[in-house]
Amino acid sequence: MIFKKLGFTEDEMIIGIRRRQLFNFGLPLILSLLHSYFLVKSGWFIFGQEMWIPMFIVMSIYTILYCIFGLLATHYHKIVMRKV
Repeated sequence: MIFKKLGFTEDEMIIGIRRRQLFNFGLPLILSLLHSYFLVKSGWFIFGQEMWIPMFIVMSIYTILYCIFGLLATHYHKIVMRKV
């Protein structure tokens, strides 16, 4: 890897990977949850019915699955980094 040639340690590269994954996964997660909230909120206005519990259940499942995918991606990057 180029970073090893530049003198970065493995710990520094792992910190960089975590920050990149936080940006690549965290920002879209927050935006998608906000988008979902406002979408459901407009649905409440149209249908005249509030659905707090289903909204929180779906958003929680989505967040958990998205975080698992982010952790798997981070783990994969660590494996690739150690092999090089």
